[in-house]
Amino acid sequence: MNDDNTGLEVLEKFAATTLRLRELLADTAEAQWQASRHPVAQEDVNIRSRGLYNDPTYQITVDTGRLKLRAAVIDAEKALALADQTMRVAVRKLTEARSRQDRPEPAA
Repeated sequence: MNDDNTGLEVLEKFAATTLRLRELLADTAEAQWQASRHPVAQEDVNIRSRGLYNDPTYQITVDTGRLKLRAAVIDAEKALALADQTMRVAVRKLTEARSRQDRPEPAA
């Protein structure tokens, strides 16, 4: 933290970022399990199923756009969990320090 940002200013920025992350995770909750909406590559247009039926589950499973979105969601969830853990430690330390400060010194 530099001199330009107090703890409260950084906390406000962190809260805004956390709210934005919440929005993004909510928006991508279903999309990460669906095929992306990008155009199909030209070489894939001419490919036809050679089996008895087309397998849309497989196509969704290997969709590169969906896989990239899923990876980004996983990274965001990990970052959120780490931030939560870090903030809990900070709260505990600050609470303990404040509690010690408020206690009267023992008489000698």
